[in-house]
Amino acid sequence: VYEGAWIEEGADVDAFAVVGAGARVGRRATVGHNARIGSRAHIVAGQAVPPAKTVARDARVGAVRAA
Repeated sequence: VYEGAWIEEGADVDAFAVVGAGARVGRRATVGHNARIGSRAHIVAGQAVPPAKTVARDARVGAVRAA
């Protein structure tokens, strides 16, 4: 997923996907196990975060629940 990309609400991002810096992941989107989210990514409320997820420095995670 490219830098600055918008992942739509309810979207599913596959395991091992890489979300670039500045990307926005929509409400209720699901990002797969072992996915990596770049710095400055914005993850909105309702985002599911699998146990093995890596969220880089400066990422903003709002009202996130563990998957």
